[in-house]
Amino acid sequence: MAPSTVDCLAGHLQPAIVGGGIFSALHVAQGFPLTPQLVGLNIGFLYAYGALTCPLEELSGRRSWTHNALAGGALGYIAFEQGLTGIPFGLERQFSMRRIPLATGAALVYGGLGGFLAIIQGKPL
Repeated sequence: MAPSTVDCLAGHLQPAIVGGGIFSALHVAQGFPLTPQLVGLNIGFLYAYGALTCPLEELSGRRSWTHNALAGGALGYIAFEQGLTGIPFGLERQFSMRRIPLATGAALVYGGLGGFLAIIQGKPL
């Protein structure tokens, strides 16, 4: 059981570095300053997202996009509550108008993004 978990955790490192670099470049293109904190946060968030799917897949014995949605939602909630990230696509106002707590809205958005990325990768339900 342990070797597959280690392989899963190690397998998410390179995609997190590449994806974190891409997201950091997008932030800089939008006018944010390039800082080690920005790059570290992007890489760390993507690594944690991938790493959280490992125990879910091991517990269920299969790959599923719902694992990615749960991981994205949990991280989105925590990161928003800690002030590390905002809600993408300017949805704060929409959630506020509908009296949806913003942290819950962040979980919905990041969970949806995680599920969407997994569906693109071909993961089944």
